[in-house]
Amino acid sequence: FFDVFGAAFKRQSRFSEKRNPPQLGGPDDDEESVKKFYDFWYGFKSWREFPHEDEWDLAEAECREDRRWMERNNAKMREKGKKYERERIRDFVERAEAIDPRM
Repeated sequence: FFDVFGAAFKRQSRFSEKRNPPQLGGPDDDEESVKKFYDFWYGFKSWREFPHEDEWDLAEAECREDRRWMERNNAKMREKGKKYERERIRDFVERAEAIDPRM
């Protein structure tokens, strides 16, 4: 558990907005440090952006209203990417917590 999930959490921690996020630790960690670890990961904030090829090219807009509509739709697509990433991280943390032998 600690080798597999420790490495996975370490890979994900590089995207954290906070420097030096808590690491998974080992089997002898106290309950308080384990709780702090999972609290951090449940509230994980990433600096990562999710650029994708915009569905709408703003240069093709015929007027200001069209351009704004295109910008809103492109922003919605980027937000979907962020939401997917948050759900993926949360699912990963829930799975890890469920099988953590310290819990």
